[in-house]
Amino acid sequence: MNKFFLLSLVLTVGCSSLEVPSGTPEEYVKAIDAYSAGEVEYVGAYNNFKYRATLLNTAIQNALIDRKASLYLWDDGKKQQELAIMQADNATTTKIFLSFFTPARRDDNLATPKTIWALYLETPQGRYTGVVKRIRISPTELMTIYPYHNRFSTAYSVEFPVPLSTIEGQAAKLTITGPLGTKTIEFPAK
Repeated sequence: MNKFFLLSLVLTVGCSSLEVPSGTPEEYVKAIDAYSAGEVEYVGAYNNFKYRATLLNTAIQNALIDRKASLYLWDDGKKQQELAIMQADNATTTKIFLSFFTPARRDDNLATPKTIWALYLETPQGRYTGVVKRIRISPTELMTIYPYHNRFSTAYSVEFPVPLSTIEGQAAKLTITGPLGTKTIEFPAK
């Protein structure tokens, strides 16, 4: 009985010193939805492809780091390290998370050298071609971080060679184009 009491005491004291995560999961989902948009391309009743994308601006990146910090119980040092990495990346690139689905598996090749797709980011400063990388982390983690992503879609990171600071606060358009169709979504200025 003493061992049970001691274990209960240690767990109670240990758990009481944890920080309460800032913001609720509902607020996080609202923030992600505010900077996300998507489209579906149909030919008759056939779904050619569908996608949903999130512009990873400073507000979303901060929310993502806060979310990961609460999920993994990061200390302040780890959180500051992740913020520094984010700021260094933002100095040269703009990133978009892309959840992509097409029923023909061979057409889901955005990150391969022989892709049938092209992605463009259009801003008042110009048009930029995206470099696509497939995200290979746990589907559970992806669906926790990007609630609209599902197990049928493929997760991609798209990087554009323009500093985030030059497009932040302005409207931007993401265009996905290929032989199966062309769709454009707009990320409004906020």
